[in-house]
Amino acid sequence: MGTLMVDATKCKCDGICSAICPARLIEQKGTLPSHIEGALALCIDCYHCVAACPQGALTIGDVGAAACKPLQKGALPSPKDAEQFLRSRRSIRSYQSDLVSKEKIESLINIASHAPAGHNSRDLSWLVVHNPADVQRLAALVIDWTRDMLEKQPNLASLFHFDRLVKGWDMGIDPVCRKAPHLILVYSSQHSMMAPSAATIALAYLELIAHAEGLGTCWAGYFNIAVSSWAPLREALPIDKGKTCHGAMLLGYPQYRYQRLPPRPQPSIGYL
Repeated sequence: MGTLMVDATKCKCDGICSAICPARLIEQKGTLPSHIEGALALCIDCYHCVAACPQGALTIGDVGAAACKPLQKGALPSPKDAEQFLRSRRSIRSYQSDLVSKEKIESLINIASHAPAGHNSRDLSWLVVHNPADVQRLAALVIDWTRDMLEKQPNLASLFHFDRLVKGWDMGIDPVCRKAPHLILVYSSQHSMMAPSAATIALAYLELIAHAEGLGTCWAGYFNIAVSSWAPLREALPIDKGKTCHGAMLLGYPQYRYQRLPPRPQPSIGYL
């Protein structure tokens, strides 16, 4: 946490900042708000207080109201529009050959990096495999892993139908990366307790903002399992030792567009 600074000409002493602080590190005693003793070591730099202050009176370190993009009133979709958007997202397994620009991919990742993370941990790193030839080279290594599994652990390989993956690959079909032009990996230190869930949420954000941009995505499950199990694949990636890959996602322009929203089973809901 940086030092809490309050603009006395703007502050209304309404107590919002102290009420909204997740760790209750700001106290309000009738005067200007201030941080409690020990707050500098406990703050997780979420900047909730800065974002919530109606007057823009607070600054934490070098982050004040001017550093925060203002919310656009009325910009949120209606519940019906939000439902249409969320239900229209599909896992894309057929892609055009057109490339997505690095600038657009970086914009997607930047937005995905705003996803919630436990304790506001921000220790995820991203690797973009942008060259389609490299995506195919890595997919071939995953197939090598499936062949090895079929030989050494046939029961487990059969459970995941690895024989079908190999057969498809040998026929010129890519069942691993679906001939997507790009592959995005997210990883962190293997000692990060928050990273696995944070990575999953960030990738979910990534696929949603990609959908809004007219792009298609698909979770690359076989790839993600292989990267933690197959040394040749791991060694082909520029990821330092001591880092763990937490997810992989395909990205590209969809070959086809969906026309309908398919039904799903009603969820099982209970109440306590």
